[in-house]
Amino acid sequence: MGPYANYCLVYNVKILNTVDLVPFVKQIANRMTGLLKFSIDAWFTTVSEKENPKDGTIEKKYGLFYPNSWGSVNKTQFLHTPEHLAKMLEEITPEKFRKRLYENSLQRHAAFLESGVHLNRILLYQIIIDSVPPHFGFSSKT
Repeated sequence: MGPYANYCLVYNVKILNTVDLVPFVKQIANRMTGLLKFSIDAWFTTVSEKENPKDGTIEKKYGLFYPNSWGSVNKTQFLHTPEHLAKMLEEITPEKFRKRLYENSLQRHAAFLESGVHLNRILLYQIIIDSVPPHFGFSSKT
């Protein structure tokens, strides 16, 4: 963001998976002004199942994944117009969110796929919002 980095406001919002993400994000975006950048990700658990060859029982192992540098779930990050907001909200519907979360986190690493690791449960959503105030010449029509 160049010289505007010192004036950028960063919000880090974490909400439980019991909150409906789409209306929540829409409400936040509609109340903010300035140039907005949204990055939405999640903390989630994984499960892998392996059959024990001796007795045929299924052994389950659980893991915890957290947001990291692999990128946000939403592809549309900068919100300049209502169309950008609508596109981003479409990307974070429950079905698309889970699919993209799986692609970002597990499919990037063959070791996870080979070991049979699956997305188990989203625990909470993490929303990081960068906002440059409108008095710096940027505006958002959301």
